[in-house]
Amino acid sequence: MKKTKWIVGILSLIVIVGAALYYISQTKNDTKNEETAEMIHQVGERAISKNNITAWGEVGYTNSQEINIDFPATVSSVEVKEGDSIKNGDVLVTLDIDEFKKNIQKMQQQILINEILLEDITQDKSAVSAEISQIKGDIAKKTKEYNEETNAELQILKTHLTRMNREIEDAKKDYEKQKKLFEAGGISEYTLENYEDVIDQKEKAKIEIENNIRKIKDALKDEINALNTGLKYKEVQLSNMVISNTVNRDKQNISINLSQLDLEIMQNKLEKTYLLDNKIISNMEKGMIKSIFVIAGSRLGTQNTAGRVLEIIDADTIVVRAEVPEEFVTQIKEGDKAEIIPKADRSESIQAIVTHISKIAVEKDGKRIVKVEAKPKEPTGLLNPGYSADVIFKLEE
Repeated sequence: MKKTKWIVGILSLIVIVGAALYYISQTKNDTKNEETAEMIHQVGERAISKNNITAWGEVGYTNSQEINIDFPATVSSVEVKEGDSIKNGDVLVTLDIDEFKKNIQKMQQQILINEILLEDITQDKSAVSAEISQIKGDIAKKTKEYNEETNAELQILKTHLTRMNREIEDAKKDYEKQKKLFEAGGISEYTLENYEDVIDQKEKAKIEIENNIRKIKDALKDEINALNTGLKYKEVQLSNMVISNTVNRDKQNISINLSQLDLEIMQNKLEKTYLLDNKIISNMEKGMIKSIFVIAGSRLGTQNTAGRVLEIIDADTIVVRAEVPEEFVTQIKEGDKAEIIPKADRSESIQAIVTHISKIAVEKDGKRIVKVEAKPKEPTGLLNPGYSADVIFKLEE
């Protein structure tokens, strides 16, 4: 009997404890549900009464600069670290570029030498030109002697011929007179024949003079032909020299121009806004080192390949990309005011403006969200890439 009472007592205790635990559990669930409902109510009240939407966002940027070196250089030292804030003129990396500068000097000297050699490769045409002028003069002289028969020997022979023609005429007249005397019986036949012989001798002398005149004229013609042949040879020689000089000068000029182009390209590689002598400097008003790809001793610009050195974030392009639920995105438009509350210091409030609303929605944690960019009016050190922040979008009433 006592044992039965004891068992009943234990069972009653278990029932009481179980009931108590169930009551406590229900009380907690009710409290949690009430808190959740209150939270939802508060968010709803906030969105409606205060005309704003709050969304979580991550700090990013819209512009960065990658610095490359496309000429032979060696990294002497790296003056910054990833995440460092920099300003315009800050030294980022020191380079050894002596080898490249010497190559530029060699190129300049080679161009100077080629310009001097440009005059030396030209063949002197003056001698050939003088010969051509001389031959042309001789041709003109000989042609005149041939056409006008002004040659000295021809003049002498022509004088002899004229005289011989007169002598023949005189001899014929004498013969006619003697012939009449012979017919009258005044002279012998032998005497008359002597007069005939004189005419024959003078005719033969005339023929010889005419042959000599013809020989001299033929010789003059042959000489003129030889001079013309020589003139053509010299003119071809001069033409070839002109062509050769033109070709050689063109080749040399092309070589000089190509060298000057190479020199300009080499010099332009040093004319970068981020290069100051042998130092890489910041050319941004405000920036941040995102990545460093080199260490001291790194070789850059080998095998005509640009070497990556640094990537710098433009701090003036810092934005917060907020994840707005798609059901609220239509209530936001570009140009709207926003407020950024950085997680690094929730007491800070940074004024911003909506600069971009994505046209694409993505799924995250079972929800569809749209990325909306808010650009702070005055970025601070609390908004660095990768940081998070709440963005409150202020809607028009």
